[in-house]
Amino acid sequence: MEDDLVRGDNIVNPTDSSQLLDVGESRAESPSNRNMTATQNETTTQIRDQEDAAENSGYGRRPRKKVSKVWDDFEEHKVGDILMGIKCKHCKHVFKASTSGTTTQYKRHLQTCPRRSLVLSGQPQLSFQVGSSTGNNLQPWKYDHSRIRELMSHMVMVHELPFRFAEYEVFNMLMKESHPDFRKVSRTTLKNDCIVSYNNEKKRLMTLLNSVKRVSITTDIWRSGQKIEYMVITCHFVSEWKLHKRVLSFCHIPPPHNGVVVCEALNHCLNDWNLTNKLATVTADNATYNDVAIRKLKDVLSYQRKVPFDGVFFHVRCCAHIINLLVQDGLNDIEDIIHNVRETVKHIDKSSHRIKMFGDVVKSWHVH
Repeated sequence: MEDDLVRGDNIVNPTDSSQLLDVGESRAESPSNRNMTATQNETTTQIRDQEDAAENSGYGRRPRKKVSKVWDDFEEHKVGDILMGIKCKHCKHVFKASTSGTTTQYKRHLQTCPRRSLVLSGQPQLSFQVGSSTGNNLQPWKYDHSRIRELMSHMVMVHELPFRFAEYEVFNMLMKESHPDFRKVSRTTLKNDCIVSYNNEKKRLMTLLNSVKRVSITTDIWRSGQKIEYMVITCHFVSEWKLHKRVLSFCHIPPPHNGVVVCEALNHCLNDWNLTNKLATVTADNATYNDVAIRKLKDVLSYQRKVPFDGVFFHVRCCAHIINLLVQDGLNDIEDIIHNVRETVKHIDKSSHRIKMFGDVVKSWHVH
């Protein structure tokens, strides 16, 4: 090494560190070193390409699952598929995404977030709602999970939805997006909430009926697709000069549905709602079992002296049923014509080719 340092016209002092560095740099830039560096860069590029291909194919390493409770208050802020940062669900402040996966800065923000402090303290927030054209409304608002459950039970009963509707994935995503404090409700809880809502509505209706002096009821029997027969009892009354209608009962009628069974169902419903001394009239179809049921019910109430006008107007025949009987009797005179029309429709409807031909004939004759 000393021979190399003193060889030639220029003598290099071993103690001169700057010259030693120059010598080292000149050696590092030798052709062999450059080839080695290029090979390493190519290898690194190939490894990165393989990792990107594995991630794009869907078989690469899965992203780490977010298990920290911090993510209950934060969400990813993306523009398209590009992650722009991490956004606070309360104050909407966007932080730079951490490459190491740490959540320290997010935890620190939760301790000072003013919007989150309002939620934890239960203080109502001001919600801006557009009112009439004359001005706007600012109303205090607070998230109430019990109110959400009550409205969900009403929605299920009004729209005849299944109880498992509360467990639908997309529905829960929608509710969670609308408010982060929403908690998933099970089908069992929803069923119990429906029962509670029914009892609450029954108490309200009971209070309303207690202030009414006279009521009239209508009844009808309906058969489902499973050949199960149900009877509906509807109450009609006037309160503050307004006509009201409320369904009091929708119960199963065991076969055979004779007059005795119908009378027992009516009497049970009246006793349940405390309406035996307020009943004025009963409207039903012109069926034999209805005549028997209403006659027996009138006898029971007359014995208790609870029927007005001695029961003269107690049984009211259903006008719609009477009109239907009149129409059916008139259609019997043209039964042959109706039969031919129905058979013609069945014949055309059996084939799409016949339907097309029939449509062409209609267009050619300009029949609309």
